[in-house]
Amino acid sequence: MKLFAKNVDMSKLSPKECEKLAEDPNTPAATLVKLAEDENWSVRWHVAKNTKTPGRVLTKLANDEDWRVLQNVAKNPSTPQDTLRMLAEKDVRIIVARNTNAPPDTLAMLAKDNDEGIRWYVAANPSTPANTLLRLADDESLDTGKNAVDNPSMPANALAKIYNNLVQKDKLDVEFAGLFVKKNVLNQTEVLALIVLYGKEIAILAANSVPVERGSLLEKVLVEHGYQVAKRPVEKGTRSVT
Repeated sequence: MKLFAKNVDMSKLSPKECEKLAEDPNTPAATLVKLAEDENWSVRWHVAKNTKTPGRVLTKLANDEDWRVLQNVAKNPSTPQDTLRMLAEKDVRIIVARNTNAPPDTLAMLAKDNDEGIRWYVAANPSTPANTLLRLADDESLDTGKNAVDNPSMPANALAKIYNNLVQKDKLDVEFAGLFVKKNVLNQTEVLALIVLYGKEIAILAANSVPVERGSLLEKVLVEHGYQVAKRPVEKGTRSVT
């Protein structure tokens, strides 16, 4: 007998069987509605985790008395945005910050949270709007700034300005600098300066990521240090200086 069959009498199922039913993506919505009211928190936990659980059920579980259930609701990408807005005001807001379905205004609010960990997750969330990422790139936490710069939703045309701002504020470390090298937003003079400052860690990235012009000073430096320069053409619009 398949546990997700519509005619299953749940009163005859063991708690473990109810849990399997609650987590199964093939379980009918009507069954999940009933399981969401189960007295066993672990059954409701599985319902809250199931991405096929209807939004109205997840909204109801967002008021569950068990914090473990709330965590799964906050994590579930199927949770309605209005429900995530509500949860962002609770202790599970750090989980909301990771949810790719979190609305832009909620992520913008969480980006101002005093908790560094929450800002870190917002900066890593690909659904975070560009204007919020621009602000987080200059966060007091370098790790948060790195996440913002490395976020796929960060506008590429903003990276050079962000880099210059960080240099002026002396907020770069080798890992942060490496992100800009890998994203190929620096001219070759800037890359050379970073190699002088940080050495082989940047040189390796440059050799594998930067379209080095043949005969340039950067090529000479990399070759002298024993690195094989990647053979790729310099694309039109690349910021390069020989």
